[in-house]
Amino acid sequence: MLICHSGLRFASLSASSDSAPLARIRELHLEECLLTAHDVSDIFGDPSGFSNLQELYLSANGLTTLSASNDRRPPRIPSLRSLVLENNRFVDLDCLASVTHLFPRVKVVSLQANRISKIRQRGSISDNGYPQIESLNVSHNLIDSYAFIDSLPQVLPNLTSLRVSNNPLFVQNEQEAINDPRASDKAFYLTLARVPTLTTLNYAKINARDRQEGEIYYLSIADKDLQALFSESRDKDKVTAVDEARRLHPQYQTLAAKYDRASVIEQFLNPAAADGRVTTDAFEAPERSLPAGSLGARLITATFYMLTTNQTTNTSSETTFQLPSSIPATKLMSVLLQHPAFQAHLRPLQFNLVYESTELDPVDTTAESTTKSAVYGKRLTAEEKRSLWKEFGDWDADAIVEDALRQEAVLANSDNQDQVEARTTDEHWTSDGNYLIRDGRKWKRREVGIPHALKRPWGDWIEDAKEVRIRIEPFERPRWGE
Repeated sequence: MLICHSGLRFASLSASSDSAPLARIRELHLEECLLTAHDVSDIFGDPSGFSNLQELYLSANGLTTLSASNDRRPPRIPSLRSLVLENNRFVDLDCLASVTHLFPRVKVVSLQANRISKIRQRGSISDNGYPQIESLNVSHNLIDSYAFIDSLPQVLPNLTSLRVSNNPLFVQNEQEAINDPRASDKAFYLTLARVPTLTTLNYAKINARDRQEGEIYYLSIADKDLQALFSESRDKDKVTAVDEARRLHPQYQTLAAKYDRASVIEQFLNPAAADGRVTTDAFEAPERSLPAGSLGARLITATFYMLTTNQTTNTSSETTFQLPSSIPATKLMSVLLQHPAFQAHLRPLQFNLVYESTELDPVDTTAESTTKSAVYGKRLTAEEKRSLWKEFGDWDADAIVEDALRQEAVLANSDNQDQVEARTTDEHWTSDGNYLIRDGRKWKRREVGIPHALKRPWGDWIEDAKEVRIRIEPFERPRWGE
């Protein structure tokens, strides 16, 4: 049975001698009734009164707690599962102590639209937290720091559903999302990674891939934060610095062990055990990280160049400046049209932009590789198979790309081709003038066209790099009737 007494003013809250009618109530609404903590204690003072109550709504009563400070009676209403305390005056999660005292088996608690900004104010949260609560709604409050999220696993060890949207911390990320569409995803990932038991966040289901991506992203952010912290704490007590690091990122070491990553904390405590993944140089005043979504974080140093052919000579126009990666490609083309270096050579919508990546792509196979691969067409002996597998195991794509870029620079800066051939032979590289060749394969620099017909940010076609090189290619548009 559902009873709704919202908006009423009660003259008396004394319990009736006949509790049978109350036992049939499963859902009770007492919203906007100007109830106090004493009133709540009196209404639910008799455990037999609401023995089957499942849902209780106490919104908009101006409550700051649910039980009087001198109330020492045993817990009541063990049947309650859902409690709604929206639009009250709670300032922290200390209120959960009185909630679980009155309703020891409550699973769902909604504290939406209160004044909550901290986990605890008076330190009344028990050491074991509140394991019975599985769902918490704290949206539309005053949470402005991830420290609140970091403390949730300790306070609510079995929390599976969390709604925390429309708080200052996340409203800021929503504003950043206007310029950076990935800002809201970052906030989502950084929140779920901090609470390992979550299966639902802001009504969105968390699958295995979301959790893996979120935790890995969280580790990358935590690495930078801890490196900056330790670089500023080199002259202080190591124990104090490590305690501060664990306070800032309580889940860091657990997640680092989960994904077999080197722990910055352990590296700081014992630099000799760096195992090659993180060195002590990482703590030497790293580059100051910019806030995610800020203009500085979106800036890319771009070099634009264009080759022009005259009747007698070939000339090149080039300029370098910084641009936000979030501006549309059409806006970028407008900026280039008005730039003095290209103004005389470009016409609107009659040029293309080509991003020259630092990555290398294979072109085709040469006669050397064709001859070498012919062995795969015959039956191989055991010794030949071991030889081929050994050769395959030594192949490293990243090493090839880095090696090729280094040799490309050697080729570009050398005036003596014989010397170039001699140096490239030592590194298994050769050149035919247009491509780099290694083990019979040709490689060339990857090129990505930036479409100007779309209003997407031009940075969507750029890899995660702070310095890029872009070629401008003018073309003639056919005239009408041609």
